[in-house]
Amino acid sequence: MSPRHIGALSLIGWYLMVPPLASKNGPVVREAPLGKWDTLSVFDAAADCQTRLEAIQDSAVGRIKAHPVGEVSPQRLRDLQLLSAECIATDDPRLKSN
Repeated sequence: MSPRHIGALSLIGWYLMVPPLASKNGPVVREAPLGKWDTLSVFDAAADCQTRLEAIQDSAVGRIKAHPVGEVSPQRLRDLQLLSAECIATDDPRLKSN
């Protein structure tokens, strides 16, 4: 690989993103185009993004298990979004979609 290609690869970062809600009361719209997802954090390495993703999902699972199933609160909706979160490369062409 040429030095130019190596330099281009080092410019790729990672977004930790969550899907939007259909309305303020949900549900989570997992099928929404990535261009409509919200960015929670930006990382230089995929491994760092994945580590953070696993941590926030573990926390979300703990909070969901601690509350009644029928309860709908802003925190529960956020936790449901976090369970659908993904690490996305900054150069992913799906980010340009509307």
